[in-house]
Amino acid sequence: MEESDKGTVLKKAYAEMESAVRVMVSENKTARFHHDLCGTKDEALRLFVRLKQMIDAQTIEAEITSSNKQPQIDLLEAQLQEAEDIITDLRSEMGQRQIGESEAGK
Repeated sequence: MEESDKGTVLKKAYAEMESAVRVMVSENKTARFHHDLCGTKDEALRLFVRLKQMIDAQTIEAEITSSNKQPQIDLLEAQLQEAEDIITDLRSEMGQRQIGESEAGK
Protein backbone atom coordinates (compact mmCIF):
# COMPACT_ATOMS: atom_id res chain seq x y z
CA MET A 1 0.00 0.00 0.00
CA GLU A 2 1.07 3.47 -0.64
CA GLU A 3 1.75 5.89 2.12
CA SER A 4 -1.23 8.11 1.19
CA ASP A 5 -3.56 5.08 1.16
CA LYS A 6 -2.34 4.11 4.62
CA GLY A 7 -2.97 7.68 5.82
CA THR A 8 -6.46 7.67 4.37
CA VAL A 9 -7.25 4.31 5.95
CA LEU A 10 -5.92 5.53 9.33
CA LYS A 11 -7.91 8.76 9.09
CA LYS A 12 -11.04 6.79 8.21
CA ALA A 13 -10.48 4.37 11.11
CA TYR A 14 -9.88 7.29 13.51
CA ALA A 15 -13.06 9.03 12.34
CA GLU A 16 -15.06 5.83 12.85
CA MET A 17 -13.61 5.48 16.36
CA GLU A 18 -14.55 9.08 17.16
CA SER A 19 -18.08 8.45 15.91
CA ALA A 20 -18.32 5.29 18.01
CA VAL A 21 -17.13 7.23 21.09
CA ARG A 22 -19.74 9.94 20.47
CA VAL A 23 -22.47 7.30 20.13
CA MET A 24 -21.37 5.64 23.38
CA VAL A 25 -21.32 9.01 25.20
CA SER A 26 -24.82 9.77 23.87
CA GLU A 27 -26.06 6.36 24.94
CA ASN A 28 -24.61 6.91 28.43
CA LYS A 29 -26.32 10.31 28.66
CA THR A 30 -29.59 8.75 27.53
CA ALA A 31 -29.27 6.04 30.18
CA ARG A 32 -28.57 8.67 32.89
CA PHE A 33 -31.53 10.78 31.77
CA HIS A 34 -33.77 7.73 31.80
CA HIS A 35 -32.55 6.78 35.27
CA ASP A 36 -33.13 10.34 36.53
CA LEU A 37 -36.58 10.39 34.95
CA CYS A 38 -37.53 7.12 36.63
CA GLY A 39 -36.27 8.42 39.97
CA THR A 40 -38.21 11.65 39.58
CA LYS A 41 -41.36 9.74 38.62
CA ASP A 42 -41.01 7.45 41.65
CA GLU A 43 -40.50 10.44 43.96
CA ALA A 44 -43.55 12.20 42.50
CA LEU A 45 -45.63 9.07 43.06
CA ARG A 46 -44.42 8.80 46.67
CA LEU A 47 -45.31 12.46 47.27
CA PHE A 48 -48.73 11.98 45.67
CA VAL A 49 -49.49 8.95 47.85
CA ARG A 50 -48.32 10.82 50.97
CA LEU A 51 -50.48 13.81 50.08
CA LYS A 52 -53.49 11.54 49.55
CA GLN A 53 -52.89 9.91 52.94
CA MET A 54 -52.74 13.32 54.60
CA ILE A 55 -55.97 14.45 52.92
CA ASP A 56 -57.70 11.21 53.89
CA ALA A 57 -56.54 11.59 57.51
CA GLN A 58 -57.81 15.18 57.64
CA THR A 59 -61.14 14.12 56.13
CA ILE A 60 -61.56 11.38 58.72
CA GLU A 61 -60.63 13.79 61.52
CA ALA A 62 -63.17 16.34 60.26
CA GLU A 63 -65.88 13.66 60.08
CA ILE A 64 -65.12 12.54 63.64
CA THR A 65 -65.17 16.12 64.91
CA SER A 66 -68.45 16.77 63.12
CA SER A 67 -69.93 13.58 64.53
CA ASN A 68 -68.82 14.51 68.06
CA LYS A 69 -70.35 18.00 67.75
CA GLN A 70 -73.71 16.79 66.39
CA PRO A 71 -75.34 16.13 69.81
CA GLN A 72 -74.37 19.64 70.95
CA ILE A 73 -75.76 21.10 67.72
CA ASP A 74 -79.01 19.16 68.19
CA LEU A 75 -79.32 20.41 71.79
CA LEU A 76 -78.72 24.02 70.76
CA GLU A 77 -81.27 23.73 67.94
CA ALA A 78 -83.83 22.33 70.39
CA GLN A 79 -83.13 25.19 72.83
CA LEU A 80 -83.49 27.70 70.00
CA GLN A 81 -86.82 26.19 68.96
CA GLU A 82 -88.02 26.31 72.58
CA ALA A 83 -86.97 29.96 72.88
CA GLU A 84 -88.78 30.80 69.63
CA ASP A 85 -91.92 29.06 70.94
CA ILE A 86 -91.74 31.06 74.19
CA ILE A 87 -91.36 34.30 72.21
CA THR A 88 -94.40 33.38 70.11
CA ASP A 89 -96.43 32.60 73.25
CA LEU A 90 -95.40 35.87 74.94
CA ARG A 91 -96.30 37.90 71.87
CA SER A 92 -99.67 36.20 71.77
CA GLU A 93 -100.26 36.94 75.47
CA MET A 94 -99.23 40.57 75.00
CA GLY A 95 -101.59 40.90 72.07
CA GLN A 96 -104.46 39.43 74.10
CA ARG A 97 -103.70 41.73 77.06
CA GLN A 98 -103.60 44.78 74.83
CA ILE A 99 -106.95 43.77 73.35
CA GLY A 100 -108.34 43.22 76.88
CA GLU A 101 -107.01 46.57 78.11
CA SER A 102 -108.35 48.41 75.10
CA GLU A 103 -111.77 46.78 75.60
CA ALA A 104 -111.69 47.56 79.34
CA GLY A 105 -110.80 51.18 78.57
CA LYS A 106 -113.83 51.66 76.35
